[in-house]
Amino acid sequence: MKKLTAFAFVALFVIMANAQLENGMSLRTRSEMYNMTDSNGNLSIYYDSQPWQRLVDLRFKPWISYRKNNYISAKAIFEIGDIQFGDSISGGGLGTDGVNIETKNLYLEITPNKDNKVILGLQPYRDFHRVILDSDLAGISWSNVYREKFTSKLAWFVPVDDNEDIIDGATYSFGNSVLIGDFNYDIDKNMKVGFNSLSEFVREKTADPNIHETSINLWFAPYFSGTFNNFHIETVLAATNKRPDLDIISGSEEDFGAESTGILFSLKTNYKIDSKTCARFNFLFRDGDSSSEGGYDTYFGYQNVTYYETGLEILTETGYGMNNIGNNVFSPISSFNTVGIILPSIFFDYKIKEGIKLTFGAGHATTPVELLILGSDGMYRPESWIGTEVDLKADIKLYEKVSFLPYLAVMFPGEWYDYSGEADMFFKVGMTLKTNL
Repeated sequence: MKKLTAFAFVALFVIMANAQLENGMSLRTRSEMYNMTDSNGNLSIYYDSQPWQRLVDLRFKPWISYRKNNYISAKAIFEIGDIQFGDSISGGGLGTDGVNIETKNLYLEITPNKDNKVILGLQPYRDFHRVILDSDLAGISWSNVYREKFTSKLAWFVPVDDNEDIIDGATYSFGNSVLIGDFNYDIDKNMKVGFNSLSEFVREKTADPNIHETSINLWFAPYFSGTFNNFHIETVLAATNKRPDLDIISGSEEDFGAESTGILFSLKTNYKIDSKTCARFNFLFRDGDSSSEGGYDTYFGYQNVTYYETGLEILTETGYGMNNIGNNVFSPISSFNTVGIILPSIFFDYKIKEGIKLTFGAGHATTPVELLILGSDGMYRPESWIGTEVDLKADIKLYEKVSFLPYLAVMFPGEWYDYSGEADMFFKVGMTLKTNL
């Protein structure tokens, strides 16, 4: 994979010698305050130990594209960020001068005809509802369009390759290989069906130099999308199967860990009431298991991380939601917490005038199975209510390509946090400035 990346890097500069140049940039500045944690960053549910945490940071993404002809092009996307104001580690402290320029994407794109495209190098990938994977990886992908209605994508990515040592003749390694198989069929201009699939073949070292992990992990997520007059609906039903496999280097022993399976259901709808008003209903179900002993029946995304967007500000995977609060993770998907989640949410969008939109949102989160929660009196009680959240947001277009997005979120903690009902509310307030040139 290192040679593959180096080849893409060299090819980029070869094309630069005689090519059409394009460039652009995006900039995001975010300012947030929230009171969900104590001074040590751990979850806190009482005001007397909830200082207002604050964050101001920025992210800058310049990109350069070179097109040799209609068949060959190359693109490089860099990222400078996330630079937090006052933080010397990220480059926002006194004197700045942080080392924070990253290569986000760098790839060669070959388009032999209008129906086929091959991308080689560091490239982005995401599934339909971001329930499996949404990240950047090194590898090669092939996209194809057949008879204008059937599209497919096949890819080979290598997320991990630590140059595994050859200990005996039976040892091999291509690193961790990820195979992608995505297919989509356009029924008509308003409806489509398809699926995303990911197969991971793990081959990496463990803490014990004599044991290698060689598990096979599978994800499969069929989906449907349809528009019927003013109503739009998207559904995804995802399933996973993971089976840890530890190989003893001598080749005489093999230990299969507990097999784990799980399902997830995602529903997103949109109904246009009139030219100014829109109603949206989302629903997320992730199955739960009260114990991980002997394997667990709970859905997790790739490497237990995902970027699923619920539309809420606290009960979400994006931004500084609950998934960023120390070891107390109660986010919808990424937490390695086997109790799962049931999260219905509703939103109303109102267009005040051209360039200004207000959004009201609310969500109620519970778990499919109860978990014993330790109370302040030392007693364990089964609980399932995570909390109820209410949001108010605005999307203001300041200029043609500049947007300002202020928001306020309040979460009423459920019995998950304090069965006595005395937990104080969580607040999150912030604003984001975005531009894309």
